[in-house]
Amino acid sequence: AVVAEPTACSSSPSAKVVAPTQAQAQSLLNGLAADVLAHRAAAYEKQLDPAAAAATFRKQQAGDLANLAAVPFSSWSYHVDSVSTDAASVAKASKRLGAPTLIADVTFHYQLAGVDLEPTSQELWLTFDRRGGKVYLAGDSDLASSGFSSWVGPWRDGKLAAYHSGSTLVL
Repeated sequence: AVVAEPTACSSSPSAKVVAPTQAQAQSLLNGLAADVLAHRAAAYEKQLDPAAAAATFRKQQAGDLANLAAVPFSSWSYHVDSVSTDAASVAKASKRLGAPTLIADVTFHYQLAGVDLEPTSQELWLTFDRRGGKVYLAGDSDLASSGFSSWVGPWRDGKLAAYHSGSTLVL
């Protein structure tokens, strides 16, 4: 994987704020995955960028979490595969969010309890930023105009109910 140099922003001549690292993004995603499996919506939401520029994303994520609450997952995880080397897109995301950013290509895995023999894998392009020394998840569409869209789960379409019958699960 090709790794881009972190984008740097400066709030003062002596303080240099840098973009999140790939390892920091992975650590954040590990925590988010645990929050989803444990149905800790409030803890999950605290890891989302609190800035006004990320308000739509935060609302979307809160809706997703509420909509998938009844779905029986046996696993939910993320793996950061690489980071974007598209300097223009990273700069645009940093400007939009007002903070240094990292855009990562992430493989998302989830497995439905009792029916999936193996996890399903989907590709996401996630944006992370750093504010006040803390790394946040800030978006999932910063590369969409370049043809790199994040997969969207069925929970984005509304609240899901789960119905079990033997080895069948209907959502």
